[in-house]
Amino acid sequence: MPAASAVLVGTPKAGSVDEIDAIATFLGDVVDDCYQYNVSVLGSVRSLQGLKSVGVSRIRDKMLDRLVPGSDVLSESAGQARTAFHAYAAEVERIHRRADQIKGDAGSYLQSISSAMSEIERIAREIRIAVSYSWQTVPPGRLPDPVLSRAADDLSSAERSAAKQNLRMLYESQWLDAAVRWNKALERLNRLKSEWALLIEERREAEDRVATALQDTPIGQLISLGSGGGFSARRAIALGIAGELWGETNEATPYSTSHPLLKKLIDAEDGSDVQNSSVSPEEIAARWSRLTAEEQQALIDAVPGVIGNLPGLSGEVRDEANRAQMTFFRAHPDLLTPEQLRLAAGVQRILSREAEQIATGRAMPPVQVLALNMADAVPKAAVAYGNVDAAGNVTWLVPGMLNDATEGIRGMDTASRNLYSRQGRVPGSGGANAVIAWLGYDTPGSPAELDFGVLNSKSALAGAAQLAREINGLDASRLQIDGALPSRDVAAHSYGTTTASIALKDVKHPVDTFVMVGSAGLDTSKVPSLDGLNVKDVSPGQKAIYTTHAAGDHLAPGGAGLSGRGQPNPNADAYGLQNLSPVYEGALSFSAEGDPSRNLKGTDGHSLIGEGSEPGAIGTSASRGRGYLDPRTESLNSIAKITTGRIDPSLEQSFVRTESEQVELHYNSNFWSRAPISSKGQ
Repeated sequence: MPAASAVLVGTPKAGSVDEIDAIATFLGDVVDDCYQYNVSVLGSVRSLQGLKSVGVSRIRDKMLDRLVPGSDVLSESAGQARTAFHAYAAEVERIHRRADQIKGDAGSYLQSISSAMSEIERIAREIRIAVSYSWQTVPPGRLPDPVLSRAADDLSSAERSAAKQNLRMLYESQWLDAAVRWNKALERLNRLKSEWALLIEERREAEDRVATALQDTPIGQLISLGSGGGFSARRAIALGIAGELWGETNEATPYSTSHPLLKKLIDAEDGSDVQNSSVSPEEIAARWSRLTAEEQQALIDAVPGVIGNLPGLSGEVRDEANRAQMTFFRAHPDLLTPEQLRLAAGVQRILSREAEQIATGRAMPPVQVLALNMADAVPKAAVAYGNVDAAGNVTWLVPGMLNDATEGIRGMDTASRNLYSRQGRVPGSGGANAVIAWLGYDTPGSPAELDFGVLNSKSALAGAAQLAREINGLDASRLQIDGALPSRDVAAHSYGTTTASIALKDVKHPVDTFVMVGSAGLDTSKVPSLDGLNVKDVSPGQKAIYTTHAAGDHLAPGGAGLSGRGQPNPNADAYGLQNLSPVYEGALSFSAEGDPSRNLKGTDGHSLIGEGSEPGAIGTSASRGRGYLDPRTESLNSIAKITTGRIDPSLEQSFVRTESEQVELHYNSNFWSRAPISSKGQ
């Protein structure tokens, strides 16, 4: 019989809570030290008030402009880290406590199995049969046929039968009782093994959370940024919090957005607002091709922030320019605002991962930074997974609420990689695909934080204009490269469907598919019908517009209802709020509920990537592994097939055109009514 430690594979226990608490205590001391340091510095500033000279002014300015802000950054980082370690300690304490309970219970169940095994073996000896059961194999509930001794050879058939029956009556209930105890103990032990494995996963997630929390502190962001080639974390931290390293200041080269050659591209030397240039992406693509190689390189080198954010240029050109921007930011972290630093650190983590892969072989997938706009109040970015200049299939992934580039880059990185990987495994796809994590607009915040932008279309309208321009720009670039367009698809999530649907009215070339995932509704004043979207037909009279919604996701239809936007998922439920939304006809609905026969999981909440053991309240978030774009989910599997144009017969047969599910509901003498929005208009 094995010990409990041999049955419970791996361990969720490592280190101690005391060690974690010691780190948190140290970080608390750092916060206190920073406060005392600031008091001392400000006291020194006051002592200099009566003195006037250039040298004194410089010292005072350095104290106020460098030392105090730097100390504040350190204090903020230490405080955030301390909070993260306190949360980590609580999680570890819970996990350790439960692990000890599981281990003790497992030992008890193993003892029960051992006792039952001994009882079965004793009974087997009494009835003269040979049995051999491993501890994991429960014996049958019925007593095997007893064997009589040789002394019974002289008995009649009836007497032998009676003797066996006596043995059965004597031992059958004992055998059954032992078998039942064995079975119950084994079942409970197997449940404990599953819980043990879950604890190991929870410990891993707790470690990931504390690591992420540390990365998200200002010091952590500086460390991430400094991990890029040619620089060090120490240098980045010193420059970021004090503006100098060992007395040496970092004299920044002016970051220019102006160059005479820009007039040949955008009719102006100033490219600070290049994304909104009056020159069309098609014209920019043509003008770029007429520049000499030397002129092109001069612009990339001189104004990378302009070239890296200019729709109409190739992915290769924009990537080179944006990597040049990253080199500048790594050299001058002190020039970045907190929001810019957070985004730059996120982009650098993606680039560092790619560099590590290249060092050991090749990047999979290769990465292109298609946009890195630090000029706007809300920084923006776009990262492509795959080569957008050569891919036969390009998918734009558009996020929703709470996914500004600074907030959403980590989750969109995961979601995009998942979609890219799954697309590459779709039979017949050829693997030449690219997925663009488009974080190019100011997404609305959460109503829970008193930001009600998600209930109107202001953010969607601004984002749609830029998304349409970006799609048109990539199309123009591809036409310049090889004279043909790849398959182009748009997959949008939540409020991103509001944004993308408006953008698809203004794209020059129809996209191949439009997939709405957990839609928060479409603006009926801007999109009166799905027929107005520039999306190809999948069959006569049917546009290639698809939609999915998980039954456990009550957030998306609730948002649509509260905002009065149209709902493309007629069966979506939000405790009645969905009935405030009119219904769009003409989309092809597919399931996100899972398919056990194909080992595909269902989505149980609103998020693209799930986390935690349970979904959030009213489905605000999905649980671990059950987000819309988590691996091995039915939704990811279907979205990958749709966006690569490889819809198999089984998926095709599952589609339900939304008009067939429409209902009309009335409230209080027709005060509210739910009505269809025709695919041909209202």
